[in-house]
Amino acid sequence: MRSNTAFLFLFLYFLLLPNIVKSQQNIELFVYEQKVSEMFDTLRKTEDDAKRMEINQGLISLFDKILTMDSSFYYPFDSLKNMGKIYSSDTLVRVYSWNLPLSNGTHRYFAYFQHLKRRNGQIQLFFLNNKSNNPPDSVQVYNAENWYGALYYEILRNDCENRVSYTVLGFRFNDYLTNSKIIDEIVFSKTGVDFGLPVFRSGIRVNNRVVFEYSARVAMMLRYDREHKMIVFDHLSPTEPQYKGKYQFYGPDSSYDGYRNGSCFWDLEEDLDLKNEKN
Repeated sequence: MRSNTAFLFLFLYFLLLPNIVKSQQNIELFVYEQKVSEMFDTLRKTEDDAKRMEINQGLISLFDKILTMDSSFYYPFDSLKNMGKIYSSDTLVRVYSWNLPLSNGTHRYFAYFQHLKRRNGQIQLFFLNNKSNNPPDSVQVYNAENWYGALYYEILRNDCENRVSYTVLGFRFNDYLTNSKIIDEIVFSKTGVDFGLPVFRSGIRVNNRVVFEYSARVAMMLRYDREHKMIVFDHLSPTEPQYKGKYQFYGPDSSYDGYRNGSCFWDLEEDLDLKNEKN
């Protein structure tokens, strides 16, 4: 009788062990979350660049611990309002991103990518920070070593033959004069995450990504329209013809364009009638 009771106890213990571990991790994550929230508050109130970098390095060290915990992939982090937290459309990728403003008007960017491998349930973790303040161009391939830096707010899965990639929509403060919005394509490998695939097609021209640069004084719309299965955006123009190529004078001109997904490419469609569709 006693041996049966012991066996039942061990059976229940090992049956419930994953839930016990998950519960313990969630308690730890809650404590970590409060600490991170406090550090972000301190970061926001600090004006000295050197001190801000020191606090930010503490944030990175803490996130290195947090995001290696399996439960972190599903933990909401609801109190962290100063960083982006998004899931891909297939819920297999989670992206965390934040920026660090500096006194010269430029910004540093930081991001973590968690990639859940459905085959074995393992979670890959990749950290990125930008080494320079140069906005991305439309043809270069980037990785963790030369990442351009951005805040990502949407990520969509794309399946093309035997390849799985993800389209990300991002935003970056460039400096006092201009901001940028970005449509990029990313691929995960065993060793990292690569940015840039030749899938953005405009006529005969194909680019690795789409970059919009415009005046820091205006706002630009760039979003995925699920009803029409398109990425739609404001068309940008200079305020005067003589300012062509000087992006601090660019802004929306009340017309809209978009990229429609099909046959492994995002194809440009111009002059969309979004106003009438909204009405």
